[in-house]
Amino acid sequence: MSVTEKTAEIGFFSCYKNQLKHFKTLMQSDWYRGVFALSLTLLVPEYLAIALVFLSVIFFFRSIKSENLSVKIGRLGALLTAYICVSFFSCLYAINKMHSFLMASLWAVMLIAYFYITTVLNNRSRLRIAIQTFTVVAFICGIISIIQYTLNLFGDFNYILNIWYPLDKLIFDLILPDKLVLNWMGNRTASTFNNPNLYAMEMIIILPLGLYCLLTAQTKNARIIHSILMIVGFIGMLFSFSRGGYLSFLLMLVVFGILNFSKSRLSRWILLAICMLTAGFILIPNPFMDRLSTISFDDVSISTRLDAWYVTWDAFKEQPIGYGIGSFNVMELLKNANIQNIPHCHNIILELLAEGGILTIIIYTVMTWFVFFPNIKLHRSNDPDGSMLGATFLAIASGFLLFSMADFPMSTPKGILIFCLILAISDASGDLHNIKPLKKLTK
Repeated sequence: MSVTEKTAEIGFFSCYKNQLKHFKTLMQSDWYRGVFALSLTLLVPEYLAIALVFLSVIFFFRSIKSENLSVKIGRLGALLTAYICVSFFSCLYAINKMHSFLMASLWAVMLIAYFYITTVLNNRSRLRIAIQTFTVVAFICGIISIIQYTLNLFGDFNYILNIWYPLDKLIFDLILPDKLVLNWMGNRTASTFNNPNLYAMEMIIILPLGLYCLLTAQTKNARIIHSILMIVGFIGMLFSFSRGGYLSFLLMLVVFGILNFSKSRLSRWILLAICMLTAGFILIPNPFMDRLSTISFDDVSISTRLDAWYVTWDAFKEQPIGYGIGSFNVMELLKNANIQNIPHCHNIILELLAEGGILTIIIYTVMTWFVFFPNIKLHRSNDPDGSMLGATFLAIASGFLLFSMADFPMSTPKGILIFCLILAISDASGDLHNIKPLKKLTK
């Protein structure tokens, strides 16, 4: 373990005066260059995220060669691989065979990120550095969201609420229907994503990692910095005005609080939550409450979702093997039912059933089992760091599942990547804390 990694073990932000020096030292390591490239995917357009994943392959092979590492896989990675195999099989009978092949290939590309994380994060210091890097990126997304909302609040800057819209429109006009790119979003921000709900989903997954960093920080400077990162990230998420995001984040906090109720540091996250919620209500009381008040069966967004649910459920009953992986196949079903301009059915269970049928739902059910129960065991361990990590992943899983009941987060490259990354971090954590060792695929 290098000197930089040993320093990071007590907090990557433990000494703010030396952070630039530490970062430069880390960037000389191939393993961190790859992690850094994967973290940057959250800041770039969807298609460039794919390019950054391919870039990480270079650092992956360099790390394997220079450190004589073995490629590792956990149970979640094995299930991801099984899902990809089912995805390619669905190309044989899919409504849109080319789209199914491209989506299955996209999943295969994003699986690289899973193998990268489980292989190079081979000690707790690296794991913590990687987690902290992703929380910094979430902070940057939050800043961008706040700037977007503020500019639009005091002027007609609606076009910047989706920061990559001009480039997205140019690219997607060439290869995808433009209707998949949101132009007008009211006062909702999407930060670096092309959809406010996808942005909210990213924050639901990454902000709990920030809570973990905050509650396990061992210096005052580190706690201050992580508090700022969390507050800015949370406020930025509020400007997405994602109702599912609000409720899922609240559930995440509740689960995190219950699991850590007996911890001596409970007061820290309670104070942090109070500060974040207070800031949110002070800054955007009217839009926030207006958005929540629209939750009813008369709301167009909700009524459209309900119609889509009925259609996809009926379609699954007619063809239990599904209609092919990829949202275009489900879009065709919805279009035939006169439900227009909706990219998926906005429910992870029904989407999986409609795309891949009963096989995919079985895979994801087993995957959910292997997320919850190993992390319950990790949370119950006597290792304070492991216990906090277990609580973190349980909170993330709870928030993600609730969010997915009204959306389908894995419909874009970045959505798939974030999903693969969090599964990889969970598997790596279980291995490093002796819960479930990873299997070596190479010597």
